[in-house]
Amino acid sequence: MKINSGNTFPYATRLSAYNATTTTRDASFASALASAATSTPDVSSVSSGDLRRADFTDMTRQDLREWVNAQIRSGQMTLDESTPFVGMTIALPVNGDFAAAERAMREDRVDFLALTRAGIEGAYWRHDDQAAARLESALQIMQRAQGRTTGIDTRV
Repeated sequence: MKINSGNTFPYATRLSAYNATTTTRDASFASALASAATSTPDVSSVSSGDLRRADFTDMTRQDLREWVNAQIRSGQMTLDESTPFVGMTIALPVNGDFAAAERAMREDRVDFLALTRAGIEGAYWRHDDQAAARLESALQIMQRAQGRTTGIDTRV
């Protein structure tokens, strides 16, 4: 039985050459990352019509879902903070017509600020202090984000 020492493997010499280049590549990546973190993007050439802003008084359920997901992905909202929004993004069919519910979710405009205020009143009427607190938290989040830029429309 013969045991190889490792020197006769076909890619053994390439590994040492790779290790020599990765240290310089890592350093250049770290410097590029540091410079990107300190620089601010140039949006001076973007017209105000191209900016998308959060408007919770006129938004579809799908728009709200996308906004919440973007907030979670960016770390600006935790999963716990997003729980009151889940019920707002769902359109349930009353008569079993799931296609109409899906269409309504994408097309019907909703005033989520008014909807949330009504939900808070309902929670207090039912003496459900926990639901009221969650909805008040969601209302505060929406009020802070109202009118803020959520993205840039890159479609021409």
